[in-house]
Formats: sequence, structure tokens, C-alpha cells
Amino acid sequence: MGRKARAIVFALGAVILLVVVLSAIGAFLIMIIWSWVVPDVFAGAVEQNVLPASISLWQALKLMIFFSVLGLTGLVASAKR
Repeated sequence: MGRKARAIVFALGAVILLVVVLSAIGAFLIMIIWSWVVPDVFAGAVEQNVLPASISLWQALKLMIFFSVLGLTGLVASAKR
């Protein structure tokens, strides 16, 4: 394996690790903010079990991906105007 190939593999691994770490931090922040805001703002919905008072890390990660996709589609749509 050449020097350039090693550098590329190292850079690719570093980027993947960075994406995983930032995704975990983002999901953790969403989980904390959900537990802090939703029970106060939507107290009636939480009492009626329409919304959960807290979410798991996996659910927070899915919410993060969902809102990221919505944000990207909004950027694309606004760029076409």
C-alpha cells in the first residue's frame, strides 16, 4: 500500500469517525432538549400519552436524520427560486 493510499484511507476513516461522533452528540442533545421542553410545552399531550415525555437515543437519532433531510430539501427548494 502506497503512501497516498494510506493517507486516503486514514482521511476516510477520520471523516467517518467524525460523522459518527457528531451524530451521537447531536442525538444526545435532541434527547436532552426533548426531555426538557416537550413535557412543559405539551403537558396535555404527554398526560394523554400522545407524546412521550422522553425519547431514546435511537429515536433522537432518527429525528435528527429526519430534520436534516427536511432542511436539505428546503435548501434545494429555495435555491430553485
